[in-house]
Amino acid sequence: MDKTEAQGVLDQQFASFTRRSYAELVATIDRPQAVQAKGPSGTTYNIEFNVFYDDSHQKQDLRIMGSIDDGGGRSFMLPLTKSEIMKPTGELV
Repeated sequence: MDKTEAQGVLDQQFASFTRRSYAELVATIDRPQAVQAKGPSGTTYNIEFNVFYDDSHQKQDLRIMGSIDDGGGRSFMLPLTKSEIMKPTGELV
């Protein structure tokens, strides 16, 4: 897998996913979202987003995680990942 290309595709898809409102993201907790996207080389990447409360007791901030792989061996070992935290105000920190 071309890590640079995959990271670029993940960054683009992640930015799109995190434009959703806090309420929309809360509705995806425990419901992984999967998409496919093509990179500039034509490689098809599998991307999965997971959302959960960063602190399960306070249930305020959301942890948003995205992972990407090309369906090759890396998908079983260690896919590339990215995560951010969203406050209830919609602010990413």
